[in-house]
Amino acid sequence: MYQIYIRELCNYCNMAKAELNRLQLPFEEIAQTKKTREELLARSGLNESVLTYPQIFAPDGTLIGGYEDFLDYTESME
Repeated sequence: MYQIYIRELCNYCNMAKAELNRLQLPFEEIAQTKKTREELLARSGLNESVLTYPQIFAPDGTLIGGYEDFLDYTESME
């Protein structure tokens, strides 16, 4: 199952979720809170100054990245 870290009022988050749905890929949404933001920073290895939303992880736990990275990732699936 894919995991997608999202934040409120995020157009790129909404577009990424729409793409996951379009491709019928199962995913879990993880909403931004102080705790999940800290978890995301630790898990991704990203610096807080460059952290953007969404951040998407593959089923094996590998960081795919943001929306555009996800489009590149899924391009090979079609």
